[in-house]
Amino acid sequence: MGVIRRQSAFSSVSLYAGIGLGFILSLYIYPQFLETEEIGLVRVLVDMAKLISPFLLLGVPGTFVRYYPYFSNDDKVLASFRYLSLLVSGVGTIFALLLFYFLEPVLVASFAENSPLLGEFFVWLPILIFLLGGVSLLRAYYRSDYNITIPNVYEVIVLKFLFIGAVLVYFYMDLTVEWLVYMYILAHALIFLGLLITYARGGRLRLNKDLSLIDPELRKEMIPYGLFVIANMVSGSMIVNIDSWMLASLSGLSATGIYAIALSIGMVIELPRRSITQIAVPVIANAWKNNNMGNIRDIYHKTSLNQLIAGGVIFILVWTNVDDLFRLIPNGELYSAGKWVVFFIGISKLFSIATGCNIEILQVSEHYRYSLWTRILLIATAIVTNLYFIPRYGITGAAVATAITFFSNNIILFLIVWFKLGLQPFKRTNLYALLWLGVIYLITVYLPYPFELPLVLMALRTVVVGVMFLAILLRFDFSEDLRQFVLLGLKKAGLRK
Repeated sequence: MGVIRRQSAFSSVSLYAGIGLGFILSLYIYPQFLETEEIGLVRVLVDMAKLISPFLLLGVPGTFVRYYPYFSNDDKVLASFRYLSLLVSGVGTIFALLLFYFLEPVLVASFAENSPLLGEFFVWLPILIFLLGGVSLLRAYYRSDYNITIPNVYEVIVLKFLFIGAVLVYFYMDLTVEWLVYMYILAHALIFLGLLITYARGGRLRLNKDLSLIDPELRKEMIPYGLFVIANMVSGSMIVNIDSWMLASLSGLSATGIYAIALSIGMVIELPRRSITQIAVPVIANAWKNNNMGNIRDIYHKTSLNQLIAGGVIFILVWTNVDDLFRLIPNGELYSAGKWVVFFIGISKLFSIATGCNIEILQVSEHYRYSLWTRILLIATAIVTNLYFIPRYGITGAAVATAITFFSNNIILFLIVWFKLGLQPFKRTNLYALLWLGVIYLITVYLPYPFELPLVLMALRTVVVGVMFLAILLRFDFSEDLRQFVLLGLKKAGLRK
């Protein structure tokens, strides 16, 4: 866990800095300077690009991370493998563009009644699809080198600064909505170029056109795995992004804009997973190559425990402060309709991260195909539940449908990993952590506060949760990784020798 602890610690700094920027963007900049329909527009455009971009990559990111350990010891062979990944992605780009132009009339028709504005900007989707695909490929290169900090800085911090700048320029220069879309596309282009230049300057973008250096047996093995990854990425993207798509189609862009603000609050709970599992995947892949099941078992438990603790604390902070949060943001009475979206998304994300890196373990094992069949089932679940709940309960219905999908997904994945690999992430320490989180929540909720100002109340609750969390973590040794992380932070702050 040394590499995971170090990289996830570095990454956590950028991710939690991104939380602050994300709150500024989602809870002040968007509600203050954009209409709900404009928020919904940029949200759905990005979500649709994420939905189609896996076709551009043809499974390359997952395949590259999975097989990188087999090539990393020889620079020439690795350069050939990297060239192959770019070659396949080039073919995928042509395929993705053809797919988009084939589906465009169907997509435009699906939004024509409730979100006609969206159809006007479909012409720009291919560029956004290409940029998001390129970023995903570069992220795989960085992850294979056990470096997730740089991609997170670009994607979590720099991108949010660019979005904030785009919205402010759009508002104060009184531009048309077309310019808002253009500036969002430009922001993604700058992130892509930044990641590319940074990676190339490190001398790691060497290519070798001699594909004969790649073991023919490995090439044969990579083809079916790559096909699986394509389907898995597409299905995974559909599960994550289909809610905003269907909400825009069934309820309109304005409802989608309100949903997007609430969703951004609930999704904060997932941040610990991003920092931990991004670096855990290449470590798990290497352990699987070496048949080191003990290391995989250890990673499985520790990711589950640490994600539960970190995510649980964030959930408590979010849910206990949610009413005051909506009182603070501009036009909060409008966006407070998304309160229960925050709850259902938050609780489903907490459950997801508490089950550890189940999907990551399954996808590097010989049983990887099970994850695909699981996701196909869940796409059907997501479509059916959204069709049922959105017309009846609006944005809350979309959140309920998403929660059902995430709960089902992680229960099934947990059972597959347990029965097929004999691995499960839970120990007594997970129960202790859950109980202590319950205690922290109850004390935070029922503690009398002598103030009524939203900002003061939020600050007090944050201090209460933070003090209790640190006291429990340092007193009871049930997570050595988090304990060492906190001690290191206290030492650097000069609060501990």
